[in-house]
Amino acid sequence: MIGRLGVDPDIWYSGTGRIRTEISLGTTRPRRSGEKTETEITWHKVVLWGKQAEAANMYLHKGSRIMVEGYLHYRKINGADGLRYNTAEVVAERVIFLDNKPKN
Repeated sequence: MIGRLGVDPDIWYSGTGRIRTEISLGTTRPRRSGEKTETEITWHKVVLWGKQAEAANMYLHKGSRIMVEGYLHYRKINGADGLRYNTAEVVAERVIFLDNKPKN
C-alpha cells in the first residue's frame, strides 16, 4: 500500500520491552460520481515493530508518504462498552519512506 499518515506515529513498549508503533495510513482511489470524479480515502491501521518502529517514530509525521508491505492480522479486542470486537491491522514487514522531509 502507498499512502499518507493521518496522524503522528504512536509509539509504546510491550510488556516484554519490544517497541511497537501504530500509524494510520490513508490510501486513495478515484471514484466517479456522475460527471465528477471524487477521491475516496480508506484508512488502515498499520503496526510496526523493532527498528522499523523506532525509525517511523524518528522520521515520520502526519502527512508523510510511505509504502508498506505486510500482512493482515486479525484479533479480538475488548471495547470500552465491555464487549469483544474483531479488528484487523496490517503488520508491516517492510516500510519505505517516500518523502525527503525530516520530522519537525
